[in-house]
Order: sequence, then C-alpha cells, then structure tokens
Amino acid sequence: MSPLTVSALFLLGVSYAYGYSAGAPESVCEDMLPKHPVDAQKTKMPYKISVSKNQVKGGDAVDITIGGKTFKGFFLQVRDDKGKPVGEFQIPANDKYAKSVNCHNSKTTYPQPVMMIREFYCSLWQRFVGGQCSLHESHKDGADNAATHKNATDKKDFKLTWKAPGSPGKYTVYATVAEDGGTFWVKKPTEVISVS
Repeated sequence: MSPLTVSALFLLGVSYAYGYSAGAPESVCEDMLPKHPVDAQKTKMPYKISVSKNQVKGGDAVDITIGGKTFKGFFLQVRDDKGKPVGEFQIPANDKYAKSVNCHNSKTTYPQPVMMIREFYCSLWQRFVGGQCSLHESHKDGADNAATHKNATDKKDFKLTWKAPGSPGKYTVYATVAEDGGTFWVKKPTEVISVS
C-alpha cells in the first residue's frame, strides 16, 4: 500500500472513532450498540434512569434523568410494545452536552460499508461545519425520537425532556450508557410511561 493510502485510512479511522465521541449515529437506532472495540458489560447497569412522571397525556413533557456515577456517553429512546421509538426529545440546538437523533423507524437499506462512509461524512460535516446531517431521507415520522451525547465530557445526574406521543399506550425508556469507551451497558429497559 502506498503511504498516501495508509495515511488516508488512518485519518478515516481516527475521524470515524472521534465522531462517536460526539454522539451515536443513526445506524445505532435499532440495536443501540456503540461500535466500541470491546463487548458490553454483562453486569447490572450502575445507572438509574428515572422519569418525572409515569402517567401522562399525549403531548405532555416528561423529564428523563440518568443518575448515578459520572458517565461520558449515552443513547436514549422511548419505545412502544413493538420496539418502535416514539415521542420527541426536546433538546435545544445550542445544548452543550446532548443532541437529538432522528430514528426513522425503518431499517436502513444501505449495505454496511456504505453506511460507514455516510457516517464518516456526516461526522465530518457536523464537526467542521456544525450542521445537522441525516443518513436517511427526511420525513416527519421519527424526528428527534432518540437522544445522545454531544461530547465525551463527564456527565452526572443528567436530565433530558421528552414529549409524549399523541397515541395512548405504555412506553418503555431504553438506555445505553457508557461510563467510558471500554465500559458500557446496552439497550437496558428501564422506566415505563403510560400515555392516556
């Protein structure tokens, strides 16, 4: 391999890994699994996910808090009984620590290598231009229905606001929390929110 090719691959890998410290990409919407080079923890998650209200009406706001010791990263969704992410995380664009993710409730049709390239370019766009970048066609269904970290700074007792969907039902908060790059818990079901 030429030195130029090796350098390009190295920069691609560094940028790709660095992009995850700026939050989870849309490709983790289904399995909520960080693409870290180690396996998830099998032990009980040491973080407590709590909600401000367990019973709400459609459109009501619910505070969801990740409590416990400090952590670096997270990915949250509230899902219906079929596993579809619902509701909307209300995170201001200028928030320093969190951002919303658009999980469009459909599996991607792109092959994995194409998704990796798209994620790479999205991470570059977000990092250097500061704009939003979507890996899927934009449509209303699925807008802002997941939340992730914006950076790898330590967080503790971190609160997010979620807006309940208009459809009545019981919805479960799922959490992936990363203490650091090598210690994380994946897709843990936590609190149940009933919407009437």
